Amino acid sequence: MHIRDARPADGPALTALMNWYRAHSNSIWDRTALTEADMPAWFSAHTAPPYAALVAEEDGAFLGYASLSAFRPHIGYKDIAEDSIYVLPDLRGRGVGGALMEALLARAKENALHNVTAWIDSENTGSVRFHERYGFYDVGIMRDIGTLDGKKRSVVILQCDLVKFEAVQPPLTPL
Repeated sequence: MHIRDARPADGPALTALMNWYRAHSNSIWDRTALTEADMPAWFSAHTAPPYAALVAEEDGAFLGYASLSAFRPHIGYKDIAEDSIYVLPDLRGRGVGGALMEALLARAKENALHNVTAWIDSENTGSVRFHERYGFYDVGIMRDIGTLDGKKRSVVILQCDLVKFEAVQPPLTPL
């Protein structure tokens, strides 16, 4: 497996994967399908440092992606990012997500980010446990904060403090 920076040629694979999760999961609270026309703005928001978009591939085949995006638009949050990691559904549990997370946290540190956050649907306990293995810890829950498919949903908020923790050495606890 090889992890590399995402490039515009990955647009169709990225779009297809994001649309699968939009249609079949509660990972993305939006059922509106993305189009290829949406991808230039996505790349602009996710590839300018300190953010990043990475792709996992094997023998040239797309396996999944990870990204760092702006946490909030205000300058006071410039050292913080939010992560996203999505793997082809039939490859979950095979180490692709872990490889992407390790590369993503390494890039976050290289780009001088201090914290990475994860905002995860409260029913997605597998994603919460996955993040905890990489040094993320629970900082709260926002109950009934959003709606998907007519149902109120809650979000678990996780944080990985890259200054206090040596990321990617699971399991870690806050200092």
